[in-house]
Amino acid sequence: MSSAGTAVSRKNAKDLVENAEVVGLVQDLVRIPSVAPKEKAISEYLVNYFERMGIPVKTQELFPERVNIVARLKGTGASEPLMFSSHMDVVPVSEAEVPLWHCDPFSGEIKEGFIWGRGSADMKGGLAASMVAMAILARNKIQPNGDIVLAVTVDEEVLKRGAEGLLQSGLIDDVGHAVICEPTKMVMHTSCRGRTWGEITVLGKTGHTSMKGIGTNAIDRMNRLLSLMASHEIPHTPHPILGGPHWQPTMISGGNTPGVVPDWCKVTVDARMVPGQTSVQMWEEIEKLFAMVQQETGDFKAEIKVAEKREPWQTPSEDKLVRVLGNACESIGLSPETSGFVATTDGSIFRTGNIVGVIFGPGDLGRCHLANEALPIDELIQATKIYAEMMCKW
Repeated sequence: MSSAGTAVSRKNAKDLVENAEVVGLVQDLVRIPSVAPKEKAISEYLVNYFERMGIPVKTQELFPERVNIVARLKGTGASEPLMFSSHMDVVPVSEAEVPLWHCDPFSGEIKEGFIWGRGSADMKGGLAASMVAMAILARNKIQPNGDIVLAVTVDEEVLKRGAEGLLQSGLIDDVGHAVICEPTKMVMHTSCRGRTWGEITVLGKTGHTSMKGIGTNAIDRMNRLLSLMASHEIPHTPHPILGGPHWQPTMISGGNTPGVVPDWCKVTVDARMVPGQTSVQMWEEIEKLFAMVQQETGDFKAEIKVAEKREPWQTPSEDKLVRVLGNACESIGLSPETSGFVATTDGSIFRTGNIVGVIFGPGDLGRCHLANEALPIDELIQATKIYAEMMCKW
């Protein structure tokens, strides 16, 4: 292919998007109930799709019948690789939630300009948009400047072990930038909150509950700690978009039997940070509260077991990825707004591997993980065109 022919093709790539193709693909994906850990059927669908499109694809098995997928379209080498990241798993639909749906949660029904169903926004819309954009380049023999990598992980909705495993696989070692295709209502998110969670166990001393004052009630001690946590001002520098940090208890248990003063109480704490903070600092603040209760009681005993750390991050506005995405938005008449993501994504894991990211995709985070999740078709089409433009102009 001549360089002139390649240039013309690149210029027109976003105009080759066919609405029916990408809408149909989202419907197909939604109709596969890929609730973690049952991602086998959708991973097989994805591999088959890439093979049909003539796009080289590799799999990484993390657990039995649970594989990450990495498709790669070879570039000229004039630029570094650009990765588009999605996850294939979705959260479950509870029995209590089912009656609230106006359709089958895994139907992929089209109504009122939306595709309805679990995972439509989180995040099979963004996944399908990047798949179709990549397929357009492949079947039109458009060779991008840099390799285009499409990474699809398992376990994102649980412990993000898919992204962690992918970093260790060697399949994306050459990737330095990534678009995380999570739902952002087509707003570019260049910063992201961090998250850390773990268990705090407060210890006490048993006693017979018929005798007031016998033993040390661990639940009472925990109650005092939680009260201090609720009123504690966590030191931080306010972020212009994400604001400040917070923490909250999410699960609690304690004691062994009704007639015995509880000698233990355990609470799970979820903490969210803003750029400039670390997980270590959040737990250090809680240890300061331990010292305060110790001062009050004289014999306070507690321990922390940290389960996970996902650090906050921010991508500079002058980064190439921000510029290319902004230009792609403008190319279809969309104003390139910027914001910050309040949840965490695989991007937080990839950041530990020095992969700079932005979060950008179709759908509304506020409509995810609840009944009647839906994806606006107009945003889906926009995202597909923008991804195709980015792939060509990277």
